[in-house]
Amino acid sequence: MSKLPKLLSFFLSLFLLFPFFISPVQSTNIITSKIPGYEDCYRDVQTINQTMDDLLYQYPSLVKLESIGFSYEDNPINVLTLSNQAITSDKPALILVSGLRANAFAPVELSLSFAEYLLQNYGLDADSTWILDYLSIHLILLANPDGRLMAESQAQAELAITWQNNTNFDYCEADNVGVRLTLNFPFAWQEADPSTSCDTLYPGPSAGSEPETQAITEFLEDLALSEESMLLVNLDAGENEIRVPYLYDFSVENPHQNELFMLANKIAYDTASSPILNSTSNSSSSDGTLIDHAFGELNIPSLDFKMGADEVSYCWYYEEELRDLNIQALLRAAKATIEPYDRPFGPEIVIEEINEYSTFFNLVGYVDDFSFYKNPHENYSQIKNLEYSINTPVWDESIVPDSAKHLTPDEEFDFLSNFVISIPKVNLLPGRNTIFLQSWDSAEDPENSHPGLVSSAFLDVPIVDDPIVDDPIVEDPIIDLPFELFLPMSLK
Repeated sequence: MSKLPKLLSFFLSLFLLFPFFISPVQSTNIITSKIPGYEDCYRDVQTINQTMDDLLYQYPSLVKLESIGFSYEDNPINVLTLSNQAITSDKPALILVSGLRANAFAPVELSLSFAEYLLQNYGLDADSTWILDYLSIHLILLANPDGRLMAESQAQAELAITWQNNTNFDYCEADNVGVRLTLNFPFAWQEADPSTSCDTLYPGPSAGSEPETQAITEFLEDLALSEESMLLVNLDAGENEIRVPYLYDFSVENPHQNELFMLANKIAYDTASSPILNSTSNSSSSDGTLIDHAFGELNIPSLDFKMGADEVSYCWYYEEELRDLNIQALLRAAKATIEPYDRPFGPEIVIEEINEYSTFFNLVGYVDDFSFYKNPHENYSQIKNLEYSINTPVWDESIVPDSAKHLTPDEEFDFLSNFVISIPKVNLLPGRNTIFLQSWDSAEDPENSHPGLVSSAFLDVPIVDDPIVDDPIVEDPIIDLPFELFLPMSLK
């Protein structure tokens, strides 16, 4: 064999291993907004639309862009869909809606930044990669494009950015008010006195009267025909709360209130927003909301994710308190979409180290059934087991996952277990492999045990022309070695 092919194989191996050693990249987009006072953090409508076109051009196999309808002023209401189009099976769907309230700038920017995060990290970060491979992410970034343009014009005129409605002025002869789209959805819509048509909280003359509302409800109706699981999150500004249906009447029984509250508690971890039970909310009820419609009419698990202390967050607050932590919250929401009523109850997996040896990989970490919630809860338990699979999602019913042999309860905390998983290279394909992990909590009734959010990692095996024949394959390289040998120093 000549030296040139060997050199090519060497550099190819380095290339394949390189992503394993680097952190997921953050968005490096430079904001070029024309919104005075917010040029550095919030893109304007023109830039948002251009960014969506750019993402479609840059990632044609991962991005679709379509119009689902038009606003009152005939501006398109676009849906940016992220998913690996080469994998054509039906997929669970995460739906993110932002900008229903026109001056809610931060949620729109966050949703777009989340899309960029997933796309830029595809192939570099295992979690971002499987999320785009096996889920569909639908982002209605500008649900109220006319109103957003009005809010931006207030900023241009150096006025307070107070505009929240659409720009349908047909119902008020005395003033230009529009309709509050957040109160216009058909489920539990409440008719207002005609004399209030000039009120800024006017919900419209009839349920779902506005073209923006109609476009969104029809889109959701089509999605709801799927038998796959889905989750809708309405991204809104102010109050730093995550709320569950029903918002129109806090006394109405919600059969999934506990599950949705636990989901909100999981998503809110480490963010500024807190999960709120309606029975304890200080907010007033709201009729005709998006999440009530999606949940009550279409049976889609839904949450109202409010972020920021104000309707228009300052750039420093968005960048320091909201952006990065809320991107992580949306990653948790994506992972929970597989089973939104079950997985938030289960434990989370932290992979601390991946050590490569000549014939195998060792994954070292811990499983935690208590810590990763915004508010502490009393439903934690010991870890039942840890399952994993290679190159096929661990939740796929067509496979039987392997169970981790070296899973040891922590001596101090009964909600923790430490693990070492050894993967012989003989079980891996040349090139990139993905290991999927999920863990289950314990329960007196095994049927009440819950799986947690899925974690993953890349295991890269160099592609070589000449296999090494003098390196023995170890079937179970740590079976006779002490478990503690592979623990990091912090756990010894």
